[in-house]
Amino acid sequence: MDCFTSAMKKRRAVTNHMGTMHAAAMANLIELTASGAVQASIPRSARWIPSGMNIEYLKKAKTDLRSVCKFDIPDWHKNQDLSIEVQLFDINEQQVARGVVLIRVGPKD
Repeated sequence: MDCFTSAMKKRRAVTNHMGTMHAAAMANLIELTASGAVQASIPRSARWIPSGMNIEYLKKAKTDLRSVCKFDIPDWHKNQDLSIEVQLFDINEQQVARGVVLIRVGPKD
């Protein structure tokens, strides 16, 4: 199993009108983390592209965020769709969101 983490500082550019982390910023962090995990793991002889994403916002995100992605390394040379799960945590280790990014992988032509 591979693990990849990332983080986002709370600042005005990523907050909404209520002063909490914007849903779109959290979605971007989820996609960045899943894509980074795949990019760090895939061999040069294979390729990937995101094909979809599902997100659940569990509670207001009022602090910096940390993302965690764990997934089993697949057979990169088989055409398939991977479901990469990412969890977002605040500085108090409370889960504020989770998402699944669908990644299509396969061999390079």
